[in-house]
Amino acid sequence: MKKHLPIFIFITTAIFVSVFILLTSGSLPDVVASHFNGQGRANGHMPKLFYECFMLAFTVGIPLVVIASSSLVSRFSDKRINIPNKQIWLSEKYREETFAYLRGHAYVMGSLISGFMGYIHWLVVRGNASTPAMISSHEIMVSVALFALSIIGMSIMLPMKFMRLPKEVR
Repeated sequence: MKKHLPIFIFITTAIFVSVFILLTSGSLPDVVASHFNGQGRANGHMPKLFYECFMLAFTVGIPLVVIASSSLVSRFSDKRINIPNKQIWLSEKYREETFAYLRGHAYVMGSLISGFMGYIHWLVVRGNASTPAMISSHEIMVSVALFALSIIGMSIMLPMKFMRLPKEVR
């Protein structure tokens, strides 16, 4: 199960957030305030159907691009792959483990992106419920900061995995 946990997390997150977007979009007006300035005031709008499609594309599409990209890395020549201790991690003995880790990392990254987009959608739904449409600039800044910290953390974890040598090699 541990091997499939990142896939399960991504699929569950993507489905949950997609259903959440579809269910909560019903309360949106026909023209959705979809862009907000630094003070939280609406300064961009789009038709509701376009907004829903846009949000679903970003919620599922962008994470799928990240995941697909990680799968393509295994097809690169070893010269084009830059990881610490690559002579060990790309050897025949550890190659599959290396690419499985990279794919798992991408699934978790995809889950973070999907969850972040779901939260942004929720802010847009709440913002459109007020007149005039507004969102909390504090909430958006906190969510962007948390998302950025998550991405930074994931970016630090990635090379750290390959800096440690397998037990058999140490």
